[in-house]
Amino acid sequence: MQISFKSDINQTIGFVDRFSKQVPFAAAVALTKTVKQGADDMRAKFMSVFDQPTRYTMNSVFNSSANKRDLVAAFGVKDQGLLSKSGGNSPADVLGHHFNGGQSRLARYELAFRKLGMLGFNEDIVPASELNELNQYGNVPASLIVKLISYFGGFGEQGYKANSTAETRAKLAKRTDKNSKGKRQSKYVKINGVVYFYASGADHLHRGIWAKTGTHGSDIRPILMFVKRANYSKRFDIDKFASKARSDFAINFKESWAYAVRTAR
Repeated sequence: MQISFKSDINQTIGFVDRFSKQVPFAAAVALTKTVKQGADDMRAKFMSVFDQPTRYTMNSVFNSSANKRDLVAAFGVKDQGLLSKSGGNSPADVLGHHFNGGQSRLARYELAFRKLGMLGFNEDIVPASELNELNQYGNVPASLIVKLISYFGGFGEQGYKANSTAETRAKLAKRTDKNSKGKRQSKYVKINGVVYFYASGADHLHRGIWAKTGTHGSDIRPILMFVKRANYSKRFDIDKFASKARSDFAINFKESWAYAVRTAR
């Protein structure tokens, strides 16, 4: 998912000995411009293929610069080697199935639900069509994901304090059928907040995370659905990006060389 270009100027220098000092400069300018164009092409393709691509997706594309001493430049999707923070999946991991086909890499929150024994080994998590908490990109917001992992005690030992306690879950439910001392005032359980629960698929509810509110929790709505893992077709051809970049480099080098000769001292 990355394309690297390297210029071999030894032969060129033999033909243009008079301007030999300008060749590395021209090559570096051409390489840098070429990979910038390649990165722009990749972002444009993301915009045309993805529906409302996120900032994360658009920022996953990189391009590096060449210089006279190191005539190498590259563009593509960032991998772990280009990330300043360790841990988690890199953009190349997250987007890899769009370049290679096959199944997507599980997100960290999906792994959390798998460790809890909820998500099956051949399942993905998708937002319920009725979910109204989606962000501007149509994704489940991170705040809701964190709340659900905490609610079901899915954080690891190092983050156990983030897991919800019974008291926290009770506050979230905002039940009004108890008095200040916690005693039942009514035979009706009234949930004015929300209670989340896991449906295993054994009853009439689809596998996933659901929420209930109202008297006796009679108002039920889906939140996250557990579905069979999808196999994706290849959506981006890295060879086509490379082919166009090679053509661009030929044009860019002619232009940068002409400029270098004009400005040579």
